[in-house]
Amino acid sequence: MSELRRCPIRGHHVILATDRLVTPNIRPPVNGGGDGCVLCVDGPARRWKVLGRRGACVVVPNGRPALKIEAQGGWQRVGPYERREGLGAHEVIVESDEHGRTPWQQTPAELADVLSLARERLIDLRRDPRLKNLSWIKVHRAEAGARVDHPHSQVIALPEPGPLAAREVEAHERYAQENHGRSLSQDLIQHELQDGARVIHADPLFVSLVPFAPWAAFECWIWPRSGGPAFESTDDDDSLALASHLCGLLSRLHTALGDAPLQIVLRTEPSCATFRWRLELRPVIENPRALTLATGCAEQAVPPEEVAAFLRGL
Repeated sequence: MSELRRCPIRGHHVILATDRLVTPNIRPPVNGGGDGCVLCVDGPARRWKVLGRRGACVVVPNGRPALKIEAQGGWQRVGPYERREGLGAHEVIVESDEHGRTPWQQTPAELADVLSLARERLIDLRRDPRLKNLSWIKVHRAEAGARVDHPHSQVIALPEPGPLAAREVEAHERYAQENHGRSLSQDLIQHELQDGARVIHADPLFVSLVPFAPWAAFECWIWPRSGGPAFESTDDDDSLALASHLCGLLSRLHTALGDAPLQIVLRTEPSCATFRWRLELRPVIENPRALTLATGCAEQAVPPEEVAAFLRGL
């Protein structure tokens, strides 16, 4: 049984899922192929209920979910604290039959199937009015949070927005109020395309760039050049175009950083009309610095303009 807890000081949520425990400070064992991998063709995950399928990709419920759709009840007071059952959804997209296939090796067609499956699951989960905070995340290597080497990603749904999503929505709504209804995301995209200093690559549909104030070294974002707040409103053609752009960016990152640990996160917020969905790519190449831990302010040694110029040249 999992549980959600809310911090009364910072406002963030914590998922307590004791059956997913990994011993602290010890690298989690990464499963090999064959009988040792839960996601391989003969592994137990392939016998779980299939929630969706595209090509070689299948979606199944997480075998050890951090959240469960069957959870009941709302927030309960425990003195100054709040807690509730771990309501939500936690699903796994098994992206290939080939164990050990890395993001750098995946083709646009393969990634398009993954993105299309993620979209289908998000659309389905949106039908549950209890779920407000939905996303898709792909991690590569244990240092980035992966527990198996088999190519996979996850669809996550929580009962309410977290502080990060709430801050982004607030920023977009405030910007629209102060700028005659304009979209903060759209204005940022237009500025970046005109300035060019932080743009890595732009095609007719998408632009990849290094954000003006990156949280992590070599962090990159992919934005659609036009569109709406919800990734769920895209179609299969969009998935293929996005996958092609994503493969190009992954190739640049692989050339620059080798087989670096990597996190890819989808930001989608259909409740905010001026929001623009995006993908964030965050290589995990260094631990948080002391200044960041003390202040919550990220510290970067290389300006994003130099990172973008370096990646453009690859």
